[in-house]
Amino acid sequence: MILCDYGCGQEAKYFFKNGKKCCSKNHGSCPNRKLSIYDRNKCKGFRQISCKYCNKKISNEQRKKHETSCPLNPVNIKYCLNCNKIITNREATKFCSKSCSALYTTPGRKHSEETIDKIRKGNKGFLGKRTLTIVKQECPMCGIIVEYKTYSPKLKPRKTCSEECYRKLLSKVSIESNCGGYRENTTRGKSGRYKGIFCASSYELIFVAYHLYIGSDIKPCKLKIPYFYNNKKHHYHPDFLIDGKIYEIKGFHTEVVDLKTNAVKNHGFDIDVLYYEDLEPMLEVLKQNFDFKNVLELYSDT
Repeated sequence: MILCDYGCGQEAKYFFKNGKKCCSKNHGSCPNRKLSIYDRNKCKGFRQISCKYCNKKISNEQRKKHETSCPLNPVNIKYCLNCNKIITNREATKFCSKSCSALYTTPGRKHSEETIDKIRKGNKGFLGKRTLTIVKQECPMCGIIVEYKTYSPKLKPRKTCSEECYRKLLSKVSIESNCGGYRENTTRGKSGRYKGIFCASSYELIFVAYHLYIGSDIKPCKLKIPYFYNNKKHHYHPDFLIDGKIYEIKGFHTEVVDLKTNAVKNHGFDIDVLYYEDLEPMLEVLKQNFDFKNVLELYSDT
């Protein structure tokens, strides 16, 4: 009995021009084709048949493709150059295994007992028998002794006891390594340019757009003022300069802000730190004179 090529398991009564056979006049009328993907997978066991060369269980839909490339197909049979056995690996071309390849290319080769012992220790079976050791490590931030289990105590241990301490450690390392400095597009705020002046956040955009609207001589501040934090030297790059006065735009206050402002005053400059409550009146003026729903739309006004 000739079976339907579309996996329903029924007798094929119709033959199509593409060479396939079907139980119905149209392949779309085949009961298996009407099933959903879920139902087809559910009926997979019903559609499984054995390859006529290797007896591997395959679906009826994949039968033709599998049998064409099956290594036991008389057309595809290849013999090992060393042991003359049939090569069952589809990717192999000359040898059936690595050992046959080694014996053929280097005949008479024999490993010493020392080499065999190294190979034995390096295989996966030896790695599965590793002993589990407990390592104690002191957290550099809070001083808590942390115990954790590992198979490789020689590797670098965990540095901190928690994610919070790890973040504190990163902050400490960045400060001690004198990281920082003004760089464009490095803040988490929505940055862009307004009238050629770079703004690192929406707060700075409000400040710049307002002062340009009222005709102030605003420009980016290019000063580089040194200050000390935790006995380390850093450099402060202020935001803007208007008529010799420095303006710094901040989202929130920190102790570093006070250190920076004191450093500016010690160098003979006047500075004014502005927060959102100081920018609200400026935003109201912009809303009355500019048509926008979101202040970030001003970035397109170059």
